[in-house]
Amino acid sequence: MKDRIEPTLDMPKPEVPQQEPEFWEWAAYDEEKDEWSEWARVQDAGQLLSLKNHVQHGYQYRLRPLFAGPHLKCSQMTFSEALHAVKCGEKIAREGWNGKRQFVIKAGGYTVKESRPGSDYAKHGIGLGEEFTIAPHLDLRNAQGVMQPGWVPSQGDMFADDWYVICPMVG
Repeated sequence: MKDRIEPTLDMPKPEVPQQEPEFWEWAAYDEEKDEWSEWARVQDAGQLLSLKNHVQHGYQYRLRPLFAGPHLKCSQMTFSEALHAVKCGEKIAREGWNGKRQFVIKAGGYTVKESRPGSDYAKHGIGLGEEFTIAPHLDLRNAQGVMQPGWVPSQGDMFADDWYVICPMVG
C-alpha cells in the first residue's frame, strides 16, 4: 500500500495583491492509479465549502485558487513548486520578469522516428533513418515572442517566490 498523501490547499493566496480568486479548481487523488485527476473548476460556493471540509478531514483533494489578470494564474509559488508544475505540463512565469508575455514550458522527452529533412539534426547526420530521443528540457518564450530552447534559470529565478502557473482560459 502506498504511503498516505497528505491533502493540502496547494497554493496559498498571494500576499500582494489582496484579492479574491476569480474561481477555484480541484483535483482528487486516485489511490488505485496512484495519480491525481485533472483539475476541474469548482461550480459554486457550496461545492467549494464541501471540498474545503473534505480536505480538512483527510480526504485526498487538492484546491487551487485562480486569479484574473492579463491571463488567469494560480497564486504565487517558489521555483521548486513552479518546477514541479512545469514538469507536470503546466506553463509557468514570474511576476518579476520585465517581459510580461514571457513563460517557460517543458519540452522534449520523446523519441523522433527520424530527423526532419533540412533540420540541423539532419545536416549533422543525426537521426538519418533511425530513431533518436529529444531529452526533456525547459524552453522560454521571451518578451519578443521567440522560443528559446534549453532555458536555464538564473540564481534570481531559482530563489524567487513570485512564480505562478499560467492557467488556460476555460469556458
